[in-house]
Amino acid sequence: MDERYGDSDRAEVRAWVPERARKILDVGCWRGAFGAALKAERSAEVWGIELEPEPASVAATRLDRVLVGDALQIFGELPREAFDAVCFNDVLEHLPRPELALDAVRPILSPNGVLVAAIPNIRYVHEFQRLALGKDFPMEDSGIFDRTHLHFFTKLSIQRFFDQHSYQIHHLVGVNPTLSRKFALLNRLLLNRLEDMRWLQYVVVAQPKPASAA
Repeated sequence: MDERYGDSDRAEVRAWVPERARKILDVGCWRGAFGAALKAERSAEVWGIELEPEPASVAATRLDRVLVGDALQIFGELPREAFDAVCFNDVLEHLPRPELALDAVRPILSPNGVLVAAIPNIRYVHEFQRLALGKDFPMEDSGIFDRTHLHFFTKLSIQRFFDQHSYQIHHLVGVNPTLSRKFALLNRLLLNRLEDMRWLQYVVVAQPKPASAA
């Protein structure tokens, strides 16, 4: 997260952080708006991890604790079974190997803890049109075609990714829908076969599978 994305409290993601979560870790917390909103609405204890020192210093004034550095290294230093929710807002697609983050989160989740992630949808109708009609794959400073994205996801590939890495998805919901009436009509005519293209992002709520199931 950086200045291109602002410092959003992400209400559409907060809605999927379980109400029972009382200790929450926000990975890539930037200046802490998301975590501060969680603290305000449910009196939760919120920690953050942020790579950049300047926004981390701001987040430290808003959250209970902020750790500065590479999340994959910091995970190993955190207390085991400490967090009821670990949140990744627009983070996994930036990691060279996002599956390592899923593995590293397992030990720090409480017994009923969940991972909550917001992930861009490359099949979002407006971006899909750009690929199909523009015949090009743009590289931009922000958004779905952010040049720092190392992975691109669809609804189906999100399901496969979490399943392959031994997480059980409890919720997979689209957020930030297109308001295009033309798309709504076309989707209706096609019996909702384009429904996965309605959403700019998907929010995932998932839990590690028991060792026997994995």
